[in-house]
Amino acid sequence: MRASFKIAHLIARELRPFSTGPFVKECLDIASESVCPLSKPQFNAICLSRHTIARRIEDLSADVELQLTLRGQQFIAYSLCLDESTDVVDTAQLAILIRGVDIDLNITEELLDLIPMRDTCTGEDRFCAVEHAIDNMNLPWNKLVSVATDGAPNMIGCNVGFVGLLESKLTPGQKFHSVHCVIHQEVLCAKTVQFDMVMNVVVKTVNFIRSVGLNHRQFRELMDSLESDFNDIPYFCQVRWLSRGKTLERFLLLLDQVKLFMDMKGRHVPELSDPQWIVNLAFVTDITSHLNALNGSLQGKAQLIVSLCSKIRAMQMKLELWRNQFQDRNFTHFSNVTKFSANINNDLLQAFIQSLDNLNVAFAKRFGDMRSLEPDFDIFTSPFAVDVRSASADVQLELIDLQCDSFIKESFRMANYIIQFDSCIPRDRFPRLHEKAAAIMCMFGSTYLCEQLFSALKLCKSRHRSQMTNSHLRAVLRLH
Repeated sequence: MRASFKIAHLIARELRPFSTGPFVKECLDIASESVCPLSKPQFNAICLSRHTIARRIEDLSADVELQLTLRGQQFIAYSLCLDESTDVVDTAQLAILIRGVDIDLNITEELLDLIPMRDTCTGEDRFCAVEHAIDNMNLPWNKLVSVATDGAPNMIGCNVGFVGLLESKLTPGQKFHSVHCVIHQEVLCAKTVQFDMVMNVVVKTVNFIRSVGLNHRQFRELMDSLESDFNDIPYFCQVRWLSRGKTLERFLLLLDQVKLFMDMKGRHVPELSDPQWIVNLAFVTDITSHLNALNGSLQGKAQLIVSLCSKIRAMQMKLELWRNQFQDRNFTHFSNVTKFSANINNDLLQAFIQSLDNLNVAFAKRFGDMRSLEPDFDIFTSPFAVDVRSASADVQLELIDLQCDSFIKESFRMANYIIQFDSCIPRDRFPRLHEKAAAIMCMFGSTYLCEQLFSALKLCKSRHRSQMTNSHLRAVLRLH
């Protein structure tokens, strides 16, 4: 039975069909007959039928849910992350993830629930689903710190939106934050760098090469005959955030080859020979590469919101630096622009500077709400450097005692900031600082985990498993 449970867990973790169990059983029979025939009866006793695998996964999921419920009683602060996506049969699945922190500042990050929205998906419907999930886990509402969403109107609406209804449920005066996914906001900021005269030509040319099978084959053959480092150009897809940078970078690298191919096909593209257009292409490629690097750094598990905000601040400082360098015609951090810098006239230079200004304004506007949280973030990351007068009144006295304790200051300096409060700052002497640290550590900065869950959902409930029940889907994703 232990072996059966372990194999079932592996099947769920790898998102395999339940019918994988009989195949594994057949493999075990072959292996036991060849390697250890005397032990074959023991291998035959392992039950791996499809229905048994389904029951095992349900039992494992129920155990994980029970453990989460028990740990939830120890949370001194927790936050939620919400997002929604449709499965292969067009059922809207609302993913609710939780990140909780206990009194020892241990972080628990799990799937709270996956709820099918069978009818409408209004803010009230979402609120009822979340309310049921929280009450089902016996989580205290007064410990809820924040909710991270994708920023859709039915999520953040103040009257009938999910956040507005949630705030009406909380205790008056309770501190609560609604966080718009940092990754989504970064993508919206990146959209300010349009340069349609560049993107239209690139997309049209790439589509001509990739959308017709004959053209695609001939292009690849041309790249092979020219012994190019790359033999293809990736598609640009608007909904795939990072595809724009990859397409532009490859297009610029293969610019001469693309021009040659288009001329061979009788589809002359005059922009590919225009020095001014090529400089614009180089600038868009470089700035998109920087934005893609930022986007990639914002992704990943176990990312604290203070880390995400610091990366956003760093990007804003970089934009200021690049603007000042461009005014001095210094393109050090734009490698592609540097190659064509001789073709940059004053009009182009001013257009580039204006683009950097617009991007900086977009970052300042979209991430302005996070500036209100920076004083609390500073208390968490550098409590010995923060100005006591700028801190909230409930922690000012504790901050003074802390900053005057030389021993704790040295221990804090040597520790990692994620564990520093629990390991360096005594909880009995600084309880309010610990509460504030727990509130910050539990906050989600993005809906990345929801997006990752939906990727697993698409693999699990595919067109080949479209009849999979919602309870089985929830159980598999809880173990994934």
